[in-house]
Amino acid sequence: MLTLRAKNREAGRAAKIAAARIAELEQQVARLEAKPATQTAPAKPGPKPASAPASRSKRRSQGVDPGDAVPPGVAVAEPAPLDAEAAAARERLEYLGSE
Repeated sequence: MLTLRAKNREAGRAAKIAAARIAELEQQVARLEAKPATQTAPAKPGPKPASAPASRSKRRSQGVDPGDAVPPGVAVAEPAPLDAEAAAARERLEYLGSE
């Protein structure tokens, strides 16, 4: 009986922590949505790392297609349908994006 009460208290604490985090993230999203796009500064490029010899970098870029990494028939043609939780999250994001 005591272990069930302890587990219940722990679950209640975890729920409160999760609710507080969700509220914090929602406030952050609201602040970012309220900020006009013009205020966000583009990222400044950092120093470039030392490049490889020219012949090596040229070899990599010639005839390489990103799709070549996965042979046909191996990749999933259609993604699995969304479960209820994923569908709800998607709807919430679409709703937030339309505001």
